[in-house]
Amino acid sequence: MTRSAILGFLAGLSLLLAAAAMAATPSGTVLIEMGPDHGFKPMNGPDGQPVGSITPAPAEGPNGPAVQFSFRDKMSPAYISRWIVADQKWDQAAGLSFWIKGDGSDSWGGIELIDGNDYSLRYAYCFPIDSTEWKKISIPWSDLTPTMAGPLVNTREGFHPSSFRNLWFGKGYYWRDYPAYSYAISQIALEPTIQQDTKDYTPEKSGVPRLLAKLKAGEPVTIVTMGDSLTDKRHWANVQKDWNEQLAKQIEEKYHNKVTLVNPAIGGTTLSQNVILMPRWLKQAPHPDLVTICFGFNDWDSKVRKPRFKQYLNLAVDRIRRMTGGQTEIMLMTTCPAFARWETMDELCQAASEVAQERKTGLADINSAFRAAGSAEEAQKRQYWGWDNTHMGSAGHDLITQTVLSSIEAGGVADAKALENAPWAKAVPAPALAAGETFITSFETQPDSLVSNNGGTVVQEHATHGKNALCLTSNAQDYIGISMQDGSTLNEIRQNSRLLVDVFNPQDKDVAIEVNIKDAKSTDYDTRYNGTLSVKPGQSTLDLDYTKLLRSGSHDPDKPDQIDPKQITLVVLFLGPRSADQTVKVYLDNVRLAASPAGK
Repeated sequence: MTRSAILGFLAGLSLLLAAAAMAATPSGTVLIEMGPDHGFKPMNGPDGQPVGSITPAPAEGPNGPAVQFSFRDKMSPAYISRWIVADQKWDQAAGLSFWIKGDGSDSWGGIELIDGNDYSLRYAYCFPIDSTEWKKISIPWSDLTPTMAGPLVNTREGFHPSSFRNLWFGKGYYWRDYPAYSYAISQIALEPTIQQDTKDYTPEKSGVPRLLAKLKAGEPVTIVTMGDSLTDKRHWANVQKDWNEQLAKQIEEKYHNKVTLVNPAIGGTTLSQNVILMPRWLKQAPHPDLVTICFGFNDWDSKVRKPRFKQYLNLAVDRIRRMTGGQTEIMLMTTCPAFARWETMDELCQAASEVAQERKTGLADINSAFRAAGSAEEAQKRQYWGWDNTHMGSAGHDLITQTVLSSIEAGGVADAKALENAPWAKAVPAPALAAGETFITSFETQPDSLVSNNGGTVVQEHATHGKNALCLTSNAQDYIGISMQDGSTLNEIRQNSRLLVDVFNPQDKDVAIEVNIKDAKSTDYDTRYNGTLSVKPGQSTLDLDYTKLLRSGSHDPDKPDQIDPKQITLVVLFLGPRSADQTVKVYLDNVRLAASPAGK
């Protein structure tokens, strides 16, 4: 070997050693060393047996011990889990990392982090296991996606990572893919920084002009159709006829080009769940020409309303553009109505229209195409739906195909005037809020999605926003009021300081509204807050600062025992029992939160 070759070999060896040393050096705060005390345990499956096993990995990871997670075939849901205690370091970190060595298969792994008090606040990430070499997976907090109707992870104004108490590896029901698979995990850590693609991929022109140009040129195109059971080929309503297959066929017949159709739709799922699973179809189609997004029915069932749906649509647009390097155009589809939901989901259509215009995507107004029939009864006669009056009948598939194709041929650019006259355009929007306020509900949707109505009646009197208000009428036996206890509302409460409710008192004297507030430590009357708010006759606004409320059993003025606003688990406003001659009535509307203390 010549001297220059030796020097070159040594230089190369030095670089390899340096790279190895860098790979083996943890960059953040180590949370879990995967040794004998790793703390993970398999959950039980539907058959009552563990969904998988945990064994020492055949070889150590780059930074120490590793364990092998092995999952049994056809287990759903299937998780290997442990309890964690997140703290403020999590809020200060950029995200989470771990080392993984896959089994070389085409399957995928998943990780979920879950709130300590509300298991509906859970966030997931999908990662590949096709490499049999050690790889580091770094997950920015913003890439953890809600599996249910929760706020996005954001250390400033969303869900705080310090609220996580559960760390699970595995897959939820919405994956619909449960083969036997395994992977090794080593060293889980917090990362102070994670490099991310922050480029703005917003196109210069709105719609789908690049797709249309390729079609006119006769070039091959790839189309991905994200969706739920209205798009899923495996669903009974789509086996014989499927709108997306018809779309591909009609494009090929008209433009004489080849269309590759990738359909990752999964029945029974929501938009955010499908955003989690995007890496699966991206491996098959890394740079599709078009991605259509068709959701809404299941999102509505999971209590997603316009503000949250708009967040998720923006998330989907951002994720697609980032993961395809801006090469993919997107077409949003307004939520398809059902017979029993002819107008119910209009606000979701508003969200799709607004995001399409703000983010310069295409828009196919499916909802308006159905509503052009004039009534749900007429749409039913035209066989737009199948026997369940929800999923597509033959004519419904034809109508969706025609609507999407027409939108493509128009460049995907929505006509603003037409949208203003769309049947869903006049749905009541969320009220204009003051700076720092967060809207909760104004009782326009029934059943109400965020506030449990315990005996209240929705009426069209004394509304301060929209057409509805909630009327509470006392009686001799019950506690009539509203109870805020669902996960997404509680998370908003924990991130704010004040509860504001517009109230109308029709009596000629003050009326007392009782308040109960619990946190994670509340077990009885003395350990919760119990108070009274006095409501004057006429219209006013209740303004409750809940950041300094004392537990009812707190008697030490030097060391007051306060309710922890960051751990609130229940907020109740109610009218207590009253005799018939003392019956009172109040009207509530425009429930919202404020971020700052009163007067600031």
